[in-house]
Amino acid sequence: MPWVLQWHDTKDDSWGTSPAEDFQGFLDDHRQRHGVTVEELRRWRPVAGESGRRGTEEARSMEAG
Repeated sequence: MPWVLQWHDTKDDSWGTSPAEDFQGFLDDHRQRHGVTVEELRRWRPVAGESGRRGTEEARSMEAG
């Protein structure tokens, strides 16, 4: 969130708030709803091997040629 607060902190008169305030409120609401602390979010890292593109066996065999 630091870069959002840095670059999007100007109040939008049509919204009545800044985009950064809206995003912070959204994040805080979801954090509380799921019982996650700010520190837990800072420490979180994705599990190795769970990212990237996965396809069916048929699609992989077609890519192989």
